[in-house]
Amino acid sequence: MEFQIIGPTTLRRNGRRVPLGPAKQRGMLAVLLYHAGEPVRVSTMVDHLWEGRDPDECRANLYAVTSRVRAVLGAAEIGASLVRVNGLAAYRLDVNPETVDYHRFSRLTRNARDAAARNDFQASIAAISDAIPLWGGEPVSDLRGERADGLRREMRGVWLGAHKLLAKCRLRSGQPDHVLAQLDSLIHDFNLDESLAQLWISALCGVGREDDARAYLDQFRARYLKTIRAEPRVHVPVTHASIFAPGSRSEFPAEAGRPHQLPSDLRDFSGRIELLAELDALTSAKNGSRVVVIGGMPGAGKSTLATHFGHLHLDRFPDGQLYLDAHAFGPAPAVSPDVALSGFLQALGVPVDRIPAGVEQRRDRLNRLLVGRRVLIVIDNARDADQVRPLLPAADGCLTLITSRNRMMSLSVREGARHVTVGPLSDRASTALLAGIIGARAAAEPGAVRTLVHLAGGLPLALRLLGEQVAERSRTAVADLVSQLRMHVLDDVGEAAGLRTAFAWSYSSLTASAARLFRTLGNHPGMNIGPGAAAALAGIDPDEVPQLLNTLARGHLINREEAPDRYRFHDLIRKYATDRALREDTTDDLTGSMRRLADFYLLSAARAAALLAPNRPAVPDLPTPIDVAPESFTGGAESAEETAIKWCQLERANLVAVASWAGRNGLFRHAWQIPAAVHEIFERYGRQDDMRELHELALRAVDEDGHLVGRTATLCNLGSIYVRQRDYTRARKSFEQGIDVARQIGLDVAETACSHNLASLFRRTGEPARAIELYQDVLARFRAGRNAAGEVAALRGLADASRRLGRFEAALAYLTSALSVLDRVGSMRGHGATHHDLADLYLVLGQLGAARNHIAMALRIHARIKDDAAHCEAFATSADIALASAENQAAMTACERALTLADELGDSCQRARILAILADAQTALGDHAAASRAHAAAVRIVDDLVAPEADEIRDRLAAARPSLP
Repeated sequence: MEFQIIGPTTLRRNGRRVPLGPAKQRGMLAVLLYHAGEPVRVSTMVDHLWEGRDPDECRANLYAVTSRVRAVLGAAEIGASLVRVNGLAAYRLDVNPETVDYHRFSRLTRNARDAAARNDFQASIAAISDAIPLWGGEPVSDLRGERADGLRREMRGVWLGAHKLLAKCRLRSGQPDHVLAQLDSLIHDFNLDESLAQLWISALCGVGREDDARAYLDQFRARYLKTIRAEPRVHVPVTHASIFAPGSRSEFPAEAGRPHQLPSDLRDFSGRIELLAELDALTSAKNGSRVVVIGGMPGAGKSTLATHFGHLHLDRFPDGQLYLDAHAFGPAPAVSPDVALSGFLQALGVPVDRIPAGVEQRRDRLNRLLVGRRVLIVIDNARDADQVRPLLPAADGCLTLITSRNRMMSLSVREGARHVTVGPLSDRASTALLAGIIGARAAAEPGAVRTLVHLAGGLPLALRLLGEQVAERSRTAVADLVSQLRMHVLDDVGEAAGLRTAFAWSYSSLTASAARLFRTLGNHPGMNIGPGAAAALAGIDPDEVPQLLNTLARGHLINREEAPDRYRFHDLIRKYATDRALREDTTDDLTGSMRRLADFYLLSAARAAALLAPNRPAVPDLPTPIDVAPESFTGGAESAEETAIKWCQLERANLVAVASWAGRNGLFRHAWQIPAAVHEIFERYGRQDDMRELHELALRAVDEDGHLVGRTATLCNLGSIYVRQRDYTRARKSFEQGIDVARQIGLDVAETACSHNLASLFRRTGEPARAIELYQDVLARFRAGRNAAGEVAALRGLADASRRLGRFEAALAYLTSALSVLDRVGSMRGHGATHHDLADLYLVLGQLGAARNHIAMALRIHARIKDDAAHCEAFATSADIALASAENQAAMTACERALTLADELGDSCQRARILAILADAQTALGDHAAASRAHAAAVRIVDDLVAPEADEIRDRLAAARPSLP
C-alpha cells in the first residue's frame, strides 16, 4: 500500500493504481494523508475544500465526500482506517506514515540531519539521495486556495532544505562538482535565497573557480539589494580552494581573507544627504583623505552614518570591510590597540598562534597584508587618538572611518585626518523618519508630530524611541500621547535633553518589576544577556523573566539579538539604566545583584563542567546557591550534555567578561573559580587566546584571594593553555610553580597533576627519556590514589614517549592497559584519544588494517563529544593512513576536513602538518601543480614557527621537495 501526495493524490495497491474519484475526494484524502494518524478538524477540511465558506453550511457536502472517500478506501480493503474522532469534530486516517511519500521523504531528511550532526556526511548523502526521487511534482496538487498554498510552501521548504543539506554534506565530503550539478537549476528558481547562493559560491571556490564565484556574488548582491533593499549575508569564503583545485591561484597571500564585518544597514535611513555628499567628496577624489573622523553628540547617528556610507560604497572596497566597536563608552574597558590589531589580523585570516606579540609588530603585519588592497575600516565608539592611531593602515587603497564623541584634532596634524560633524536632523528629515515609523497617523496629526520632532531635538535615537512608543499605542491619538509625554520632559536644556526625555517616557510606562529589571540589566558587564543571568541580576523568579524582557524589548529599551532569548543594550540606554539604578537603588542592592550574577555564571559553569568533564576534580569552595538559580541544562529536546555545550559556547564572552569584572571589583574568588570551571570545556574547541588572558587574570586574582589550592589549579590550567599555544617556556614555569605550591601545602593530588603535565611537556619538546621517568612516578601516584582518569593519561604519555624512543612493544602494552582501564571506568574522551594513539602506533608499525579500525573509532568519538582539537588531529592521522594504503582520494578528503578544523582552532602547526600530507597525496595522484602549492603554503607556515613539532614537519617537507616540479 503506497500513497502519494507529492503530485496528484494517488493510491497504489500491489503496484496497481486505485481510482480515487473527483477532485474533492482526492483533496480530502490529501489533507488526511498530510496529517496521517492525527485528527483533522472539520473546519480545517472545509477551509481546504470550500475556502471562504462557513463550515456549518458545508457539513452536508463534507459528510457526502467523507462517505465516498471511505468507500474508495474500502475498495482497497482499508475502509476502517478513516475514523471519526469523538468530541473533537474531526476525522483521522489511521495509516502508517511510512506509506505516504511525503512522510517517508521527511523521515529520510531527519535521518540525514542526524547523520550530518554526527559528521557522518556519507550517510547523510545516502539518506537524502533516497529521499529526493520521492519528490514527484507539485505537492498536494489537488488542493486549491490560500490555505493549500501555505501548505505547499511548507512542504517545498522541507524539499529545499533537503537539497541544501545535501549540498552542504557534499561540500564537506569534497564533492563541489556534484554540488554545482545539483544546484544548477535551483539557483535560478530561488534566485534570492541567501543560503543557496552561499552554497553555490562555496562550490565554485571548491573547484577553483574563484573569479566566477566573485562575479556571481556581485550579480546576487545587486539583485538582492534591488528587491529586498538590504545587504545579503553572502560572501566568497576564505577556503582551501586554491590549494585543492588544479590551476587555481589566489590573488592575495594564503592567509589573507576577505572579511565582511560591516554591521547591517538601516532600511529606513533618513536624511544626511549633505553629510553623505561631504564624505563622498572627502574620500573619493584621487588624493582624498584616507582617514575621516565622524564626530557629534551622543545619539546623533554617527555609527549609523558610517555604516550607511560603507554600504553605499561597497564596490569601492572589493577586498572587504573590517569593523571594530572600540567600547569607549560601554560597561567594559575600552579595547586596547593590541587586542584590536589581533582582531583585525584574525579577520584577515592570520591564525592566533602566528600573530606577533607586540603592538608595532602587529601593526607591521597588518600593513603588509593590506598592501595593494582596498579595504574599508570602521572604528566605532573610539575613545581618543592614542587608541586609534596604531590601527590606521599605511595602504593607500584603504579608508578608515572613525566615530567618536570626542574630537581627535591631533589626527589631523600627524595622519592628515579630515573631520565631519553629525548634528541634529533637520525638521523635514525628522518628520520623515517619524512618519515612517508611525504610519498614516503622522499625516493626520501634523501638529502633534511637529511637537514630537521638537521634543526629540533632531536626534535619531530619540526620534525612533518616541516613534515606536507612539506606534505601539495605535488606538490613542498622537496628540493625547504628546500630552502624556510632556509630563516627562526634563528641566535641563542640554544637547541630549531629547534623548533623556525619550528614555524617561519609555521608562515611566514600565511596571515596577520591569523597571527593576531594566535598572539592573545596565550593570551586566557583557555585551548581551539571556534570561537566566537577567533573573540572577534582578533577584526574581526565572519564570517571570521572559515576559519582562519582552516588555523591555517592545518598549525598545533593549534590543533582541539573532540568537534566541538574547538581548543587548544601546550604550546610551545602558548608561541611562545605570544612572536610574544609582538614583533609585541602594548600594547594597547593586552589590547584591552583581554577586548574584557572578554566582549564576560560576555555578552554571560548574554544572556544565560536571556534565561534560565528570572525571575532572570539582572546583573547590563553590558558593551555595541560596538566592540564585543556576542553569540546569535539562528539560529541552536535546540531551543535558548538548544543552550544556551550547550554553557554554553562547556565554563564552560573558563568562570572560564577568570573571574580569569580578577581578576588578574585589570578587577575587569568582575571578579564578569561573576560569577553573570552564577550563577543560573550552580546551576542547575554538581558539585559546581569550582563555589565556582569562587564566592570567585568574592567577592574579587567586593571589589576592590567598587560596593556595586554587593557585595550584590555576597554574596547572594556565600551563596547559601555554602548551596548546606552544609557549613551552611559560608552560614549564607554570607547572613547576604549581608543583612547588602543592608541595608547600601537602596537596598530593595537585602535585601529581602538575607533574603529569610537566612530563607531557618533556615528551613534546624532545625529552622522551626524561618524560618516561616522570610519568612512571606519576603513574604510581595515580594508581595509589585510585585515580583512573589520571592512570589512563599517564599510560598514554608513557606509550607516546616509548614510541618516540622506538620501544614499540612497550608502547602497545601501555595503550592496551589504558583501554582496559577505560573499559572499566568509562570515558568517551579517553577512549577516543587512546584509539587515536593506537592508530598512530599501528601506522608506524605498518599494520594498516588495525590503524584504520582504531582511527575510525577515534573519529566517531571525537565528533560525538565535540572535541575539535582531537578531531582535527585524528583526521590528519586518517589522511596519513589512507596515504600509506594508496587510498589517495580518501587522504585528500580527510585533509580537507582537517584543514577546516585547524582553521577554526587557529592551529598553524597542525595546518602545516596537514598541508604536508596533502602535498604527498596530490603528488601520488599526479597533480604536481597543486602539490607544489600545498607544499609552499606549509613552508610559509613553518618558517614562522619555533615549536619543536615544526621540526618534524620541516623534515617531511624537505624529504618531499625533490619529488615536486
